[in-house]
Amino acid sequence: MSERSIVLPLPIQFKNEAKHEDCLSIMDSYEDQLTKIYIAAFGNIDLLRKYKVPLGGDQLTRVRLQEARNLRTLSKCYKTLFKADNAPGTLNFFKTILHRTNVNGQVKGHFQSHYDLLMAVGEVLVKEQFLEFFNVENETSKPAHPLLTEVEDDNLSEEEKKDIIYNIIADFVGKYGYGMVDTPDGLVL
Repeated sequence: MSERSIVLPLPIQFKNEAKHEDCLSIMDSYEDQLTKIYIAAFGNIDLLRKYKVPLGGDQLTRVRLQEARNLRTLSKCYKTLFKADNAPGTLNFFKTILHRTNVNGQVKGHFQSHYDLLMAVGEVLVKEQFLEFFNVENETSKPAHPLLTEVEDDNLSEEEKKDIIYNIIADFVGKYGYGMVDTPDGLVL
């Protein structure tokens, strides 16, 4: 490194790392402070998003902050997908069908059981979408997607086959909305 690094100390916070709420508060304050610093220095936060900022601390601190982040993410998923009524397609609907009595929508009390249900439903959903996209009748039948026949063409180079597969994946991702982010202005890819 040819230039000297600039070190900006963060303020002392009287928070308890053992509490998830305090960990989230710590991370939020770091994010706010870093955003202000980057906007003052560069006019926007593009570099912050590109390079990110490592957070120091001992192993226990990193584990607790990661757990708090996972809890926040899972809570947001459940807030969106777990409805009080048993409408088909909601996590509450799948909870009832799968007899998951330890899932109640309150993630903080039973993180692992809520995580397991979300992963089970998500995995089956993606598998079903995959089978539908490739026109597969069951798990043992051959896919009938038109672009897959092009991949089997021996006249194509490996690079052309790779491009076709990337296009198929892009079509799949686009059709089912993966990679879309819900913003106040609407969905963005």
